[in-house]
Amino acid sequence: MKIFRFICIITVTLLTLCACSSKTNIHTHTYGSWSILTQPTCNEEGVLVRECACGHTEETNVSALGHAYGEGKVVVEPSCTERGLTNYTCKLCGEVKTAIENKTAHTLTEGYVIDEEHHAKECSVCFAVTGKEDHFYYGGVCIICGCPYKEPEISDDNTTFD
Repeated sequence: MKIFRFICIITVTLLTLCACSSKTNIHTHTYGSWSILTQPTCNEEGVLVRECACGHTEETNVSALGHAYGEGKVVVEPSCTERGLTNYTCKLCGEVKTAIENKTAHTLTEGYVIDEEHHAKECSVCFAVTGKEDHFYYGGVCIICGCPYKEPEISDDNTTFD
């Protein structure tokens, strides 16, 4: 049993010494852990490297990280008359991208803008008139805006005055 153990130790030792020899073709590389050769960035690939006990190295590419934009900072607040601007900054490289924000909807008043024939809503920001419609009378009052019906004035020759 001692002789068998001795022969095994000698065999393993010889194989270990010869395993990394360039004269043998039976060597199987045993690599260590990967280490960073080139750090990947937002736009560029990185490179990892690992080494065998014999000195042979192996490299592999690592994908670019891509930008990691944080929450945006409003530069120009959008309104019903102007588009807005928001800046987004990458947490990794500091690159800033600017996004154009859409206009907001009009902020309509609660009541109506009324004339003799129409009612409409008005924006309290830009004063634009929107949704202009004819009055719809029932019982002498417009059922939409509450405007009372007013008879048109008629002259003696049947001409209507507004």
